[in-house]
Formats: sequence, C-alpha cells, structure tokens
Amino acid sequence: YRHVWLHATGPVHAARWGTFITTPEVTAARAKVSLRTRVLNESDAKANVALETVLYAPGGGAVGRSNSSAELNAGDSVEMSQEVAVERPAMWSPETPSLYRAVTRVLQGGKAADEVSTTFGIRSIEWSAEKGFLLNGKAVKMNGGCVHHDHGPLGAAAFDAAEERRVRILKESGFNAIRTSHNPPSPAF
Repeated sequence: YRHVWLHATGPVHAARWGTFITTPEVTAARAKVSLRTRVLNESDAKANVALETVLYAPGGGAVGRSNSSAELNAGDSVEMSQEVAVERPAMWSPETPSLYRAVTRVLQGGKAADEVSTTFGIRSIEWSAEKGFLLNGKAVKMNGGCVHHDHGPLGAAAFDAAEERRVRILKESGFNAIRTSHNPPSPAF
C-alpha cells in the first residue's frame, strides 16, 4: 500500500539512508552544513573512492560543494565527513519551509558509481528550561498531535495527495508539530 523503488547500485555505493546532514552553526549571514556519508565496498577488491557533494539552494542554484576521498578494503565501509559553508542561507521554519538539496556522488576511477540526493533544511535549534524551545533564535510553542499512517475512510494506502492534504489541514488548524505513531510514516508524509 506504499510506493516501491528499486535502487540498483554497483558494488561500491553510498549506504541506503547513509547520508546525515546537520547545521551546527547558523546565522543569517552564514551556515555551516556538516555531511556524513557511509560508503560501502561490497566488491572483493580494494577500492579508491572519491565523494563529491554539491548543495543546491531552494531555487535550484548550486551554493557550495565539497570533495573527499578514501581507500576501502574489500567488504569494508567508511563514513566520510564533509563541510560546506552557505552564505546568506534561506532558513527553514514551519512558516517558510525552505529546503536545500545535497547531491552526493560516489566516484570510482573518476566515474560516477552512485548518486544520492538528500533534502534538508538549514535552521538552528536550542532549548533550555529558561527560554524553552528556540527555532532560529525565536521562541516557538509547539502545538501538535499524534497521527497514524492511515487516512481514515481512504484506508492505509499512502496516496501522495492525501498526505499533502493531511499536512495542509493540520497547519490550517494551527498545528506546527507532528508525532507519528508506532507505524512509520510514508516518505511522502
């Protein structure tokens, strides 16, 4: 009742869900984007790999890039770290959900062996007993609810339009936070 994708890769590739992106330093002038990508060598030979990541702004233009390399023994994996500075970032918030895209290519012998696209938002998060929850330096009161993966009379099938409709209705009702229940949400959600 959900979409299915077949990801075909060569023996040297990025791990499925192996890219992690954080924004440890964020100001209106500049953000530091930290990327960690796990690369697998499922071949029976040593592999020299290069990792090339390009960041794209919400409007689509490239705003930064990073390159790194590693040598992997047969059957081994490595987590490769990269950092990219983004000038004047478009900050993510519930009111302005600006999303960047990181396109990471695993290169072997100068040729692309795999490519992964990861969507993320640039934002700062802080919390304390004194100030509460701060998003991009501003206090935010969370108003949310717990939602299940199904769509009532539509059933458990994950229709993209139904997922978008649910979020639109929740936002129109004043929700700015959602906790998914024990059933994992669909990627569209």
